[in-house]
Amino acid sequence: MSGDPQMSGDPMRGDTRMKTTSKVLTGLMLLLVTGCATVPELEKPASPARPNDYASARSFAGDPADWPTQQWWSDFGDGQLDGLIGQALAGAPSIDAAAARIRIASEQVDLARAALLPKAGLMATARYSRLTQSIGLPTDGEWRLLGAGLLSASYDIDLWGRNRSALRAAVSERRASEADAAAARLALSVAVSSTYADLAQLHLRRDVAADALRLRQQTLDLVGRRFNAGLDPRTALEQAGAGVDTAVGALAAIDEAIALNRNAIAALLGAGPDRGLDLRRPTLTSRGPPGLPADIAIGLIGRRPDVVAARWRVEATAQRVGVARAGFYPNVSLAGLIGVASFGLSNLFKDASIIGSAGPAVSLPLFDGGRRQANYRGARGNYDLAVARYDQALLAALHEAADAVTSLRSLGARQQSADAAASRQEAAYRLSRMRYEGGLSDYQSVLIAENALIEARDQAAALRLRGFVLDVALADALGGGFRGQTPPTTPPAEGASR
Repeated sequence: MSGDPQMSGDPMRGDTRMKTTSKVLTGLMLLLVTGCATVPELEKPASPARPNDYASARSFAGDPADWPTQQWWSDFGDGQLDGLIGQALAGAPSIDAAAARIRIASEQVDLARAALLPKAGLMATARYSRLTQSIGLPTDGEWRLLGAGLLSASYDIDLWGRNRSALRAAVSERRASEADAAAARLALSVAVSSTYADLAQLHLRRDVAADALRLRQQTLDLVGRRFNAGLDPRTALEQAGAGVDTAVGALAAIDEAIALNRNAIAALLGAGPDRGLDLRRPTLTSRGPPGLPADIAIGLIGRRPDVVAARWRVEATAQRVGVARAGFYPNVSLAGLIGVASFGLSNLFKDASIIGSAGPAVSLPLFDGGRRQANYRGARGNYDLAVARYDQALLAALHEAADAVTSLRSLGARQQSADAAASRQEAAYRLSRMRYEGGLSDYQSVLIAENALIEARDQAAALRLRGFVLDVALADALGGGFRGQTPPTTPPAEGASR
């Protein structure tokens, strides 16, 4: 036994094993070096835009104010609106869909993280087997019970960061989904608030329309008395009657708009149309102080959920470029297997039945018809597309904020002029009616003044609650109290193999 090199520590055999192992490692290193395919040379990747890239300081100059709170609608002082938004956020299908997308993204993160961890498996079998007698193996051709139990393990070393980049991309997508969910909540609260403000405006305009109908009826009564006295022609009576019919139609149109508005609110709540029938007349009573946050342009990057989501998708596509880039390099993994196998279960746990293997494995496709190059170019194209969409989202955010600010700044002057015009038309109508009753003018002058008064009252009513509509638009443009974190700018070439 002592002379058997397999059973003793023969130094010559040990040297042979070391030389063999050295040759294998040298070959693996050569394969790693020579197996790296050339990454296509592309144009320098674009960088996401910054707020300072767009001039906006003068547009947003003004008195400072805080950012909207998460429940910005509560500043309107209407308890019914608070309840409606709470109901909408609790059960609307769009909110459920956003939550589902977050769960899906979280599962993708878990899948990507699993690729960074070792894998292990256990296999056991017991079955009757027969070895062929046609290939020269020593066998008696009998069916025998084969037993085996094998434990295997493997680990991807991830030298080039492929799996790490995939994990970072999945995490970025999950954060984008979380920002999408915040955007869905904001969009729903804005839709309910703006529709509710429209409902308040419609009720106010209905009051004006009802007053117009009473005014038209009073005029018809006056013209009727004058016609019966022979002081006015029938044409005046018919015109006055047509004015009443027009006023009735205008009132019916506003009632229809109110009913449709109620249906819209019910749908936003995720409820049936009967829910809209329970709505009381809005009682919007207060508005927040005028002004803008001092860092509005810069702050929009972290305050607008749609901008934050677009920025995280830029990061996700940058990391996917790293995944595609790592595909040009060899994949190195460690694998091992140990277990027992024998014919006959009685021999299964003897030393002679032990089998095993361990060592590295290197894989690299030598020819794939340009698949890796196309995959890399596609990943870079998706990155450029994500950057363009982010730039577009940031520009749209600035645009929407500027529009809301501009409209709010002009609202005071418009409301003042509309109220002044309504007062003047009121005085003009009274004078024309007095002249008509005194026989100093005909019905046409009264009709002209009456039409002008009704139109002026309607315009003033439309502007009276417009401030709430614009407050909703500004809260939407400023992100509605959302605060999110955005990633640092990482060009795909730099983030490929970290």
